[in-house]
Amino acid sequence: MVLDILRFHELNETQINNLPLRLRIVQLWRHLDLVEKANDQKKWAVIQSVRNSTVADETLKCEIGMFDLEIHIKDFANPGSKEVEKLFHNAGIDDIWNFVEARGSGSKILKTSLDSLVHRRNQIAHGDAGATATPNDVKQLIIDMRRLTKVFDLVIADYLSACSTGSYPWDILV
Repeated sequence: MVLDILRFHELNETQINNLPLRLRIVQLWRHLDLVEKANDQKKWAVIQSVRNSTVADETLKCEIGMFDLEIHIKDFANPGSKEVEKLFHNAGIDDIWNFVEARGSGSKILKTSLDSLVHRRNQIAHGDAGATATPNDVKQLIIDMRRLTKVFDLVIADYLSACSTGSYPWDILV
């Protein structure tokens, strides 16, 4: 889903100054992580790379291939609700769970179901003999996760529609 957001901005040629500030910061922060223990020459090179980055130039527009997706999905495994919230926040959507609640009835249940799925998966994966999943548990989790995915799709479509010239965002991504 984050890939869709980034790809949308690239294909839509979104003006850099219209990108969410958090998205621009996340894209540039990797450069700054290199600076702390570097010598002065390396620090200056990093400063120049940030200064010359397309994402830092608010007069430019997004272009194909400009975003580094790996930054957003690095260490993104077994995502519970907090990790999902951070992922969406870093792509420019704050308070994802409020949007999910506004777009889908029973969304607090979906958030809880996601956390329950991750918790149970971790128990089973780490050998907790008492952690089991009945066929009915699995069936309900599948239903909930499909519903959550559909609500995420609606939230992202709303977000991208607000960022575009009114066209339906999934049409741009085709």
